[in-house]
Amino acid sequence: MLKIAVIGAGVSGLSVASLLAKAGYNITVFEKSDAISEIGAGVQISPNGFCVLKEMGVSERALKKSICNNSIAICDYQKGKRLLQFEQRSALGNKNFRLMHRADLIDILLEAAESNKVSIKLGFSADASLLSDQYSIVIAADGVHSKTRNFLNPSQRKNSDVGYFAWRAIVPNTINHHDGVRVTVAPNKHVVSYPIRDRKKLNLVLIQECKNEGVFEWSLEESPDQVRRIFSDFGGDLGEAFCEIKKVNRWGLSSHNIPTIWGKDNIVLIGDALHPMLPFLAQGANFALEDAFVLA
Repeated sequence: MLKIAVIGAGVSGLSVASLLAKAGYNITVFEKSDAISEIGAGVQISPNGFCVLKEMGVSERALKKSICNNSIAICDYQKGKRLLQFEQRSALGNKNFRLMHRADLIDILLEAAESNKVSIKLGFSADASLLSDQYSIVIAADGVHSKTRNFLNPSQRKNSDVGYFAWRAIVPNTINHHDGVRVTVAPNKHVVSYPIRDRKKLNLVLIQECKNEGVFEWSLEESPDQVRRIFSDFGGDLGEAFCEIKKVNRWGLSSHNIPTIWGKDNIVLIGDALHPMLPFLAQGANFALEDAFVLA
């Protein structure tokens, strides 16, 4: 029975811990925060990620905590006119593309890990090089700013600006949004919106092409009035949704080359620590789930 350490209690860390513990290994997760929580935001679980939730035995709970993504609509920003609509149900089945709150996904993964007797140590800034002497394998799921990736790839440390800022907010769903994703497009800007939590809430991701001065954290709070000013040219019912914004976080998007070294000796990278992704196709969480399944 291998003794395995996992650094980070995000989507990839909790998933791989649960899968490996279910297979009979002795798993300890080290999380630097004092509590496992997730800043409020929506997440799309497409069929490739949902397959992993099935393998973990948590798909039924995920169904109860999410909404089926029936279609993707492309809309014009001026009046919200629908330009194109891609139906999801016929090709992907009625259950396999879900919209949910990221915190609900983390809760589901945490419960699965605990039920599989994963040991979780909070408030512990783990060092992969030190843990490698104590554990058979160290899995670094320490996110986009991974110290382990830098340790294995010291010459590939820098994040680079990709020329976009994003803002994320969750507001009351007062606009009767359809059960699916809406992408509202404008010159140099777009907004992604979809309902979550029994359709009572609306997840908003607002993107603008903008020079970034090296701000790559997405937990920075922004003034709602500033966001409304930047996106004041958006008409239709999105304007009503923008009026509901009470708290919004700003995120400077960045790119990081996939590292040359994915693993060395008994240390291996996974999830955003290995291949941090831009949010445009909503695949960050799904690739984290895929990584966990493949590695397990």
